[in-house]
Amino acid sequence: MIVSIVNNVTVMVDKGIVLDDYTHLLIEAGKLNIDVSLTLGKHSELIISPGCIVIGTGNIVGNFSHLSAPIEKVFEESVNVTGFWTNDRVYPQWFGAEAYDCETPELPTGQELSDSSEAIERAAKMTCCGEVFLPRGVYFLDKPINLSCGVTIAGETGIYKDDVNGTILIAKMDYDAIQWSTSSDNKNQEEEIKEEDMRYGNYLFHINIKWGKQPKERKDWNSPTWELGFTQMCTTIKNLRIINRTAPQDEPIDRLPACVLTGAPSAFDNVIFNDFCQAVRYVDEYIDNKRVTNCTFYCDPPLYVGNLQFFAFNLGFLGDGVLFEHNAVHEGKYNKGLRLNHCGGASVNSNILNADVLINKSMAVDFSSNHMEGNKTVEIKSSQVALRSNYIWIGNQPAVRIYSDSYGNKSVVTMDGNVFLFKDTITDSSKDESLFVCDAEIAIDEFSILNISNCYRYRSGQNFGDTRTFGVQVYKIKNNSLFSELEEFNNYSYALSQSSCICGGFAVIGAPFATAVSDCQIDPIAMLNGDVKWIGETGEYSYSAQVLLDKKRGIGLSSVDFNWWVNDDGGHTASSATVEKYEKKITIKMKMKIMVGEC
Repeated sequence: MIVSIVNNVTVMVDKGIVLDDYTHLLIEAGKLNIDVSLTLGKHSELIISPGCIVIGTGNIVGNFSHLSAPIEKVFEESVNVTGFWTNDRVYPQWFGAEAYDCETPELPTGQELSDSSEAIERAAKMTCCGEVFLPRGVYFLDKPINLSCGVTIAGETGIYKDDVNGTILIAKMDYDAIQWSTSSDNKNQEEEIKEEDMRYGNYLFHINIKWGKQPKERKDWNSPTWELGFTQMCTTIKNLRIINRTAPQDEPIDRLPACVLTGAPSAFDNVIFNDFCQAVRYVDEYIDNKRVTNCTFYCDPPLYVGNLQFFAFNLGFLGDGVLFEHNAVHEGKYNKGLRLNHCGGASVNSNILNADVLINKSMAVDFSSNHMEGNKTVEIKSSQVALRSNYIWIGNQPAVRIYSDSYGNKSVVTMDGNVFLFKDTITDSSKDESLFVCDAEIAIDEFSILNISNCYRYRSGQNFGDTRTFGVQVYKIKNNSLFSELEEFNNYSYALSQSSCICGGFAVIGAPFATAVSDCQIDPIAMLNGDVKWIGETGEYSYSAQVLLDKKRGIGLSSVDFNWWVNDDGGHTASSATVEKYEKKITIKMKMKIMVGEC
C-alpha cells in the first residue's frame, strides 16, 4: 500500500496511528505534523521528498522499517524517532546537523554557528547498531555526545588541503560547564589534576557510560562506569579529525581536557585527535577487544594551566585482546603516551610513541617495532612483556625501566633486537640537553628477570644502514629509584648485549666470548676518538687503541693498529668510511690486525 501526502497534513489521534506492514508512506510536498505516535508496519518505508519535513511533538516508530530521504533536515528537533530501522547509514543532517565548508580549522567569525552534537546523538539513537555517516565538512559541537554500544560514527578522511575538507569535528563547548575538580581553583594551582577528578563535562564523547557516586571519601563526586556491562557489541569511531577549540573568551589557554570516555569494547581507526591532553580513556571495568589503529595524537603545549599528566590513550583496567597498532602519539606538555593496566594479552606494534609508556601488572604483552623519540621511557611494572625490534632514542634517563611492586611481584621481560640511538655533544647540534645520552639504556630491580638478545646502542642510528654497535648498559633500581651501575653486566656489555639473562638479586648469566679476526675492516666511527679533528698533509697516519675484554680484571687485546691513508690535505672529521670536506671527497682506508693476549 502507498500513502501519499502532497499537502501539509496534521496527524492528531489520541492513541496514535499504526500503519500496515509493507506500507510506503510518501511525503511528496509540504510538512507532516505528528502530535502523536506514528508506527510504521514491518518492512514499511517512509519516503521524504527534498524540501519536505516532519514536525510536531509526536513519535515516529520504526518496525524494521526504512527511511529514504535527501541528506538535509527532515525532522524537527521536537520529533522523536525511535524503534528499529534497517538503514545501512543514518545521516545527522536528517536531524539538523550543519557541515560548514571552512578553509581552516579555526572558528569562523561573524556568524552564528549551528551545534551538531544533538543531531549526531539523535542519529546514533535511530541507527542503534548501524552507522552514522558524516559527509565531509566541519561540524561544531557545543555539548557532550552520548553513544550506546554497537554504533559506528564514520566520516571521510579528516584532512585540510586547500579548499577540500574531510570530516572535521570541532569542540567549542560551553566553558562554564567544564569543571575540573572539587576545588574551583584547582585548575589554576600547581597540584596535579588526576583522571579521577574528571566530570561529565570534561569529555566530548561518552560511550556506554553512566555516572554514579564515588566511594565514601569522595561522596560529593560522580564516577564513570559502564551502563551495559560485559557487552560484546563494539562501538567504532573512524575517519575523522577531532579538534579542540573550547576556551573561555578572556583566557584562551584552558580547554576541554579529554575527547572520548568509553565503557564498551571500542575501535578507533584513522582518527586524528588535535589539542586534547587525552584522546581515549576506558573506564576501570573488565572490557575486552580494545582497538586503536591508524590514529594520530597532537597536543600543543600552551593549551592548559594546572598540572595535567594524562595518558593520551589510557586503555583502562582489565581486559584481553588489546590491539594498539600503527598510531602516532606526539609529545605534548600535558600528556603521556600509552597505559596498559591489568591486561591479559596485548599487541603494541609499529607505532610512533614520542611519549611515556606504562605497562602495569599485565601479561602476554608484545611491544614491537615501535619508534620512540625525545627522552621518553617504557615503564614495566610487575608484568610479562616482550620488547622486540624497537627503535628508541636515549635521553637523560634509562629508556626501559623494569621493576616489581611493593609485594615483590616481579616483571619478566624479553628484549630482542632493540636499537638504542644516542646523541652526543660533539656530533649533535641540538641545544636540548635532555637529548644527550644517559649512561644506561635499561634499569631493573632486584626481583625482576630480563633476557637480552642482540640489543645494542648505536651512535649513528639516523644513518640507516650503519650498524656500528656498542654494548648497552644497565642500572640497578632500589626503592623505585636509580641506585648504581650493574657492573656484573656493564663490564662485559659488548658480549652480554648479544645474549644474556639478568635474574633475581641482579645475578647475570652469560658467556663473554671474544673472537679475534685478522684483516677486519673497521670504520672510524667505532674508534675511541672517532670524532676528533685530523689535520695534516696527504700521507699515511696511524692510530693505536686497547680493546678490553674484561675491564675489571684488565684482560684485553694486546694491540690494535690502524693505518690511515688521507687523499687530501687539511683537516677533516673521521666519522665515516667516506667523509665530506667542503665539496671534496676524502677516502679513509683502514685495516686492523689483532692478537689476543693479556694487557
